[in-house]
Amino acid sequence: MKAPIHDLHPGNLLTYGSLATAPAAVAVSGGTGAPAAAGWLALAALLDTFDGRFARCFEKTSRQRRVGCEIDSLVDVCAFGMGPVVVLEGGLAVLRIVTSSHFHRFAS
Repeated sequence: MKAPIHDLHPGNLLTYGSLATAPAAVAVSGGTGAPAAAGWLALAALLDTFDGRFARCFEKTSRQRRVGCEIDSLVDVCAFGMGPVVVLEGGLAVLRIVTSSHFHRFAS
């Protein structure tokens, strides 16, 4: 049985990059970082567009191909499922804070 490290392959480099952008988007999403978070998610979309084409340029074992497909699915969940929701929630939290502070100022 091979160690999992053998399943990492240079052909999945764009997929690994796309996987790194989702946590980056979440990390910068708090406060006024929504534009930067959107940029990270846009980069994830760009990398996801070309990762399959790039991966097919390399010769891989069937196990490495399967792992690549699984990692690509994980990226889809992180970058396009979790990422936008967390970024949007962070933006809504800022909007709530700004709105409530303006409301209290006018109510007093």
